[in-house]
Amino acid sequence: MINYWLEGLRIAFQPLNLLIMLVGVASGIVVGALPGVTSSMGIILLLPFTYYMKPETALLMLTGMYCASMFGGSIAAILLRTPGTPSAAATSIDGYPLALQGKAGKAISAALIGSFFGGIASGVCMVFLGPAACQVRSQVWSSRIFRSGGVWLDHNCERLRKRPAQGSHFRTRRSLTILDRH
Repeated sequence: MINYWLEGLRIAFQPLNLLIMLVGVASGIVVGALPGVTSSMGIILLLPFTYYMKPETALLMLTGMYCASMFGGSIAAILLRTPGTPSAAATSIDGYPLALQGKAGKAISAALIGSFFGGIASGVCMVFLGPAACQVRSQVWSSRIFRSGGVWLDHNCERLRKRPAQGSHFRTRRSLTILDRH
């Protein structure tokens, strides 16, 4: 496994890949700071530029765009009280009052540091806990349970469309019982 990590770091730290990643990060901050333009929109706008790149380079650029746009959304949330991305909605609650007090730089710095360490922590959790979660899921969660959940959801949506006043929790057990018979 360590060989894969070293190979990934070798690819990521090539000069061209670093430059392309920097372009993705810079454009991600701009996209995230524009209210109404989400990170997925930024990825879609950047996608045509990646068609003729090597896959590793393209993924680095798109990852840089996504991660930076998550931070960029907090810039608009702090300065304008309008979140640039939906994930920055809570940032406007604390960040905008700080900007009114003249502490916008501190608020943006705190958002940058939190975004950086949050991204690192989630990546580490995904690398180390992801394989274990997949094994637990394959042992516990069968496709039958997944199908029954879909039928339950479909059944309850149809019920609520016909009679919105009735809660959906009354038919949950019956829906799953019907599925177990089939």
